[in-house]
Formats: sequence, structure tokens, C-alpha cells
Amino acid sequence: FAELLKAYTSMSLRRSIFEVGVFSNKYLQWSVGSSIALTLFVVLTPGVMDVFEIEYIDGRAWTLVLVLAPMPAFVEEVTKYVYRETGFGARPKVVRDVRVKKSKSYHRAMSKRAASKFQQMEDEDDAKV
Repeated sequence: FAELLKAYTSMSLRRSIFEVGVFSNKYLQWSVGSSIALTLFVVLTPGVMDVFEIEYIDGRAWTLVLVLAPMPAFVEEVTKYVYRETGFGARPKVVRDVRVKKSKSYHRAMSKRAASKFQQMEDEDDAKV
């Protein structure tokens, strides 16, 4: 269960799960929900337990599972908090190059120009040999 809970923290490298939204990814909800359901089915169904050679888990063990399962997700969230506060691993901001959409004739002309430039470079190489 720990890795299933940790999957929620993996939705963002820096933002908290509460900023991103716990229920913002419906596919993650379905995958985690079905994984938990199948795990409980295998662990709690007597005939299936025999197939997987699983012994009955008592209440004390379930308490341990429920207490320890959120720990990796908690540690990941604390790590993200520290990274945000200290700026550790921050990437420089990149200015996006916004280009104006060019016409098809512009692209054809540029392709011809590139082809002629490539041919010119090949001719220069041939002249050197």
C-alpha cells in the first residue's frame, strides 16, 4: 500500500499533492483503487490465499500496515517542502521562443535554400578532394 500512496506524490516533482489535487488524475484513482481492491481480494479471500500461499493477517499486522503505509508519501512531501523552501535543484527559467506561423510557401523556399546550401557544401568537399 505504501507505493500506491506514494504514487500520488509522484504527480509533481516540486508541488505538494495538495496543490496538485489528490483527485486531479482520474486514471491514477482507478489504478490505485483497483490495485487496493485486488490486493485485499488476494489477502482476504480464503481460496485465493491458498493459491498465493498467504497466511491470515491479524488486526495487529493490519494496524502496522495502515500506520506505516503513508510514511514514504509523507517523507516525499517533506522533501518537496524542503526543496521548495531552499530552492535546491531549481532550474533556471527558460524564455520560450514564440514564433510566428509561416506560410507553406515560406517553408518551401526555406527547404530549397537549405537544399542548395547542402549542395554547395558537398561541392566544396568534392573540390577539396
